[in-house]
Amino acid sequence: MGWKSRLRWLVVLVLLGIAGVLFAPARLGGDMYYVMLTGPSMEPNFHLGDLVLVRRAAYYQPGDIVLYRHPDIGYVFHRIVGFDLQGRYRLQGDNNTWEDPYHPTRDEILGKFVLRIPKAGKVLQAARQPWVIALLVVLLGWLLLTVPEDAEQDESGRFPMFQNESLKDWLLIWAVFLLAALVLGVMAFTHPQTVQVQEPIPYRQIVDFAYTAQAPEGLYDQPQVQPGEPIFTELTGTLTVSAQYGWAADAPYHVQGTYQMLARISDNTGWKRTVPLTPVTSFEQGFSVQSVVDLQTLEAFVKTLEEATGIRRSTYTLSVVVHVDAQGTVGGFPVHVVSEPALNFQWDGRALVLLAPGNGPGKPAADPFHWVQEGVVVRETTRVNRLTILGMEVPVPLARQVSVAVGGLALVLLLVTWRKAESRAAVDPVARLQWAFDVAVVPVEDVPPFDQPLVPVASLDDLGKLAALRHLPVFVWHEHGQQRLWVQTPEAVYHYETGVLTPTWLRPSLTLPPKRILPRRAAAALPCERLLEGWAQAVDAQSVGDPAHSRRVAALAVALGRLMGLSEASLADLRRAALIHGLGLMSLPPEIARKPETLSEEERERLQAHVRYLETRLGTLDDLRPALRIAYYHHERWDGSGYPEGLSGEEIPLEARILAVADVWDSLRHPRPYRSAWPFETVRQFMQQKAGMWFDPQVVDALLTLLKDERDEQRLWRPVETEVPDEELASLEA
Repeated sequence: MGWKSRLRWLVVLVLLGIAGVLFAPARLGGDMYYVMLTGPSMEPNFHLGDLVLVRRAAYYQPGDIVLYRHPDIGYVFHRIVGFDLQGRYRLQGDNNTWEDPYHPTRDEILGKFVLRIPKAGKVLQAARQPWVIALLVVLLGWLLLTVPEDAEQDESGRFPMFQNESLKDWLLIWAVFLLAALVLGVMAFTHPQTVQVQEPIPYRQIVDFAYTAQAPEGLYDQPQVQPGEPIFTELTGTLTVSAQYGWAADAPYHVQGTYQMLARISDNTGWKRTVPLTPVTSFEQGFSVQSVVDLQTLEAFVKTLEEATGIRRSTYTLSVVVHVDAQGTVGGFPVHVVSEPALNFQWDGRALVLLAPGNGPGKPAADPFHWVQEGVVVRETTRVNRLTILGMEVPVPLARQVSVAVGGLALVLLLVTWRKAESRAAVDPVARLQWAFDVAVVPVEDVPPFDQPLVPVASLDDLGKLAALRHLPVFVWHEHGQQRLWVQTPEAVYHYETGVLTPTWLRPSLTLPPKRILPRRAAAALPCERLLEGWAQAVDAQSVGDPAHSRRVAALAVALGRLMGLSEASLADLRRAALIHGLGLMSLPPEIARKPETLSEEERERLQAHVRYLETRLGTLDDLRPALRIAYYHHERWDGSGYPEGLSGEEIPLEARILAVADVWDSLRHPRPYRSAWPFETVRQFMQQKAGMWFDPQVVDALLTLLKDERDEQRLWRPVETEVPDEELASLEA
């Protein structure tokens, strides 16, 4: 693979990476939610089975279609239609007038609608079937195994794409920066710098009441009746009520208006009689008022009513009302409210008893002396627009500046590096071949004897064109300022000689020692390992919801096996066994493999039979026979209570005992659909308790020696490159 091809592939990978950033699911740390519609509430523009993409946004306002998560029913996809009195969002579907009873806050909204893909939700749901995932894994494995001939190593043992060519590497780096800046610039310059947004400004009217009355000495704890205590009309004929009125808001406000205190007697039929207690009075910002209620006057109204109607009622309601007519501004926006906060008593003609406001289910008891009425004004304001990238909100003006600055600098550096590379190619043959013809140049220490005829070429460019056309490397030998370059084909050796001395800055890349060459069979074995990893990842994701489970188990099992002195060949078999130990779960429905409740006897038998599935599916592969034996016995227990054969003690293969410990440790340390992950120390104590019962005590001792704290665990599970053991390499070469 030449550097130009590498550049094209790198551009593709960068574009895929940027697309991944823009469309990464929220569960993977991105900003996008993918939702399949399961109801008709957003008809006619959205239909059942559609896939909708929803992205986090800096602002939400009426008219936006958003996704939020209801605490009881889950995800809801509806349109914002306004704000409630607390400034929360009101939502409803498009095909009816039913409004959501739940009003989410801004933080509870997950994102705003971006894109609709008709019927794609049903397609994705079908694609999540186990057989589809298995088919994709098989196709991926086939692609990995079918490596084209021209992508293999060259005759020097080096992969051309890993040659030390610093200028080309810098060209790739500047190209990546330029591409990233271009994408950022497209996003920034296609979004306006400012947006008009609607914001709710909540405000509250607050009234604090109090009352008192005269009482004979020694009848109450205090000389006067205190708020909350009953008032007996035989002992006093008056009631003194006070009220303090004010406002509170999340923005500057100014209010003024009028108020009047009233006394109102009423019954349950709707009859009422109102008596003014104070004249209509003006106020600004707030006020305090106090008045005396003549209970005898109100009692006279009641007697007149009963005499006129001939009906005597057992109780009446006495309300001391403050009628307020207020107007002004909140946050610079006009507001006008009329309210009647009241202090209510139940009156049976002999005593006044304070009535508490009604409370809804699950709500705390309301304070009858503290009255609050909430409201909201909606203002439209201009805000700096923002782009949401991986959860970060970046102002659009800043994104534009960064894209221009980084893109301009990357373009200049790209042109400078390009010019420098061309200058080198003009004076050095090797650099010219690599730059102009994108061919691999292989240094050799001596010119070997050739069986084919030697054919000289007229120019270096002719040799480069021939190598590029045949996809062959150019060999170079240099000594004392002389350079001989040739391309070897089955029919002839085409060569060109030059007296140009190789520049010193290029010599290190020509004298690197050749890397070890794996035989073709060994090289073909490595994709098999990747195929096993792919199978394990797909099955783990489907059965236990943890795609990396088998790979972590493999790392822990190999570390334990190495600590206990296993050979390299045994460690290789142990690793393969760890990768395939859960593949039998493909034979189980997910509802059994991930069932949180206790399994029935039939379900337990089906679960235990999954180890036999490995033999059925993979038993014909001779290279996996040792690994299959380990995986088959890893559910056996030290005390003989395991399955499938009920082996005990050292009857169980050592590798299977190691795999059992690694499997249980990793399963407990990570969450499952039916439980959360266990703490590190809790799992250590559990493994110690089960040593000698479920597990080989020596393997548990090795585990506790290997994993002393969580840092050991994190270092162990850090991804490492797969190596081929020397013993296995020797067997493959044979």
